[in-house]
Amino acid sequence: MEPKHLDDFCDAHLNEVCKHWQLDTERPPRRISASENLVFEAYLNGERMALRFTHPDHQTFEHLLGEIKWVQHLSEREVPCPRILRSRGGRLVEKIAVKDDPVWYAAVFSWAPGQSVSSASKPLSDSLIQSWGSAIGQMQQISIECNRQNIRFNRPHWRDYLYADQLNEIGKSNPGLVDTVTETLDAVEKLEVSHSDFGIAHTDLHGSNLFVDTIGRLTCIDFDDCAYHYFIQDFTMPIYYALLFHEGESLKEETERFFRSFLSGYGRHIERKPNWFEQIPLFLKLRDLDLAIILRLWEEDPASHWFQVNEAHMKEGHPMANFPWSEWAEEEQSKNAKRLF
Repeated sequence: MEPKHLDDFCDAHLNEVCKHWQLDTERPPRRISASENLVFEAYLNGERMALRFTHPDHQTFEHLLGEIKWVQHLSEREVPCPRILRSRGGRLVEKIAVKDDPVWYAAVFSWAPGQSVSSASKPLSDSLIQSWGSAIGQMQQISIECNRQNIRFNRPHWRDYLYADQLNEIGKSNPGLVDTVTETLDAVEKLEVSHSDFGIAHTDLHGSNLFVDTIGRLTCIDFDDCAYHYFIQDFTMPIYYALLFHEGESLKEETERFFRSFLSGYGRHIERKPNWFEQIPLFLKLRDLDLAIILRLWEEDPASHWFQVNEAHMKEGHPMANFPWSEWAEEEQSKNAKRLF
């Protein structure tokens, strides 16, 4: 979050939110994050909640309401994600205005118990990876149903997140990056757009946005970037980040283990033809490019591990690009089919 946005926030905004949701005042909200939104730990009738403030420069009210309605829809369908708590006025999102200070948008979610998968002990268990895949599959199954029923949520198209204006500036010192982005986007946009392949998706369900409690139950959080996108992107993202810093000869073996477990869970909700997974290398590349832009916008230290790994991918290609994805998928699907008989 930009410092100027933090300057727009004051305790009076918190006091107003406490009134709207009748939050417990004896345990006042405690700020726990200020990355893209301001997030507070709060309590309602003794129950732990997550209070989120969004600056209007980060999301429009209409897009934010679209996000919250999508999360509410998923929660009602028993997807492992937070519940949305309505305010005393019955609203999902409140506009919080204090005198002449800028308006903030507020929403309250049920708390995600446990810790992020990224901070959990490694390696991740097969059962956890299967549950992760199942969550993605369940979300996509519901998104496909929404497509068929013509149910729409006011969320951006995936291209709206590609930092077009900033890319032009970055391109002045990295012309090759702009050319590669253009070529990759052209390749992605040639893919078929159908009810079963494209729809509203989380787009960012890496391990930091997935919490696991002490008995292995998951909660998917941070739908801030949900958008209309190709479903293969949501399948690829967990693989990308789970293996991002895995190096050495065991990379292929660990990737195969993760992929097979993830697909086993995903397949509980959706069955894909093996050739569908041949799109994974393209979306690994798309994420590499997106990350390359982000790292430069954030002025990441070129000596950092993040920058070095991304730079290697940009020069040499992603190390998982040539793995036999469709072959693994066909073998795993065949194995799972035999278990049913």
